[in-house]
Amino acid sequence: GGDRSRNPQRAGVDRVKHAEAARILYLADAPLRRSTPAVTLGLAILTIAGIFWFAAHEPPPRGSLHSAQVAVSFTRSMQPNTKDPRKMKKLMALGVVSTALTATTFAQDAVQWRVEDGGNGHWYQGIGTATAIGWASAQAACVSAGGALVSIGSVSESTWVFNTIARRVELWSLVDSYCVGPWIGARGASGQWRWDDGTPWIYSAWYPAEGPPSPDPLEQFAHYFNGVGPLVPNNSWGDYFDLPFNHSYVIEYSADCNNDGIVDYGQIRAGEYADVNANNIPDCCEYSTPCDCDADIIQDNAINGVDLAAIMNAWGTDGGKIPRCDVDGSGIVDGSDLTIVLDAWGPCP
Repeated sequence: GGDRSRNPQRAGVDRVKHAEAARILYLADAPLRRSTPAVTLGLAILTIAGIFWFAAHEPPPRGSLHSAQVAVSFTRSMQPNTKDPRKMKKLMALGVVSTALTATTFAQDAVQWRVEDGGNGHWYQGIGTATAIGWASAQAACVSAGGALVSIGSVSESTWVFNTIARRVELWSLVDSYCVGPWIGARGASGQWRWDDGTPWIYSAWYPAEGPPSPDPLEQFAHYFNGVGPLVPNNSWGDYFDLPFNHSYVIEYSADCNNDGIVDYGQIRAGEYADVNANNIPDCCEYSTPCDCDADIIQDNAINGVDLAAIMNAWGTDGGKIPRCDVDGSGIVDGSDLTIVLDAWGPCP
């Protein structure tokens, strides 16, 4: 190596890493001061190995939910024809197309429709965007976030989703005098309406003159809709082209990658599964490792010095940013969790 003082930025990074290493070593040593010298030495070596692993595997920063979209500038002078909303909407599609960046301007906290409340255990979230977004782009954004545009399979689900998520006025807008709400996961295909995620088509809530009897040849994508203004959300749907039109969509999280009967999104929120790249898919599923190996704190398919270092660094807390450190779920990281890790040492079964 050369003279590190010539690179002050690198030197600063090294000082931070050395300080963090010293802090972890101090914390790791505290609960072991009454241990035998052999045990203390062995655990210290493993802790140091974990520190070097952390230094070489820094997680990527969490990204914001945004994507490049196409914005349509609607240009027309005529007043809406309330007697023929389909013709009116076709006129609205005429305009100048330009490229823009669609960024999230409003994002609800996801809410679970709990099984004990008569629900399906899925999570739902409303997202508002700064510029208009099309159906396919909204669906792509949902998939990249680990979900899909909402599918509605019953009266009870329709009522709950609207009252809890979709009725928020932040998700609605007036588009050329029309009261327009979030995109949903319904689309036309082969002359029939269907849910894009495969949910059976047994329920619908179309606004008068919208949707049935079959999809319009062009207007084949569904969204919440309440006719000509004022801006009053309503639990009814309209159909439109796949063009940047409204400014919102509803995500539904329903994936259960390890088939344990619990939606993955909720388990990640609870800290039960790691999700380093923040895509709402458990790392254990992405990398084909066992999801039920509790002592594998970092979920790299083995219980080793990295997991030990995590336990030591969280000692005496509830686990902090790594809730899995509280392996036994007692509410505090202590000797019981350390024992579980040491007893399970080696590859996950």
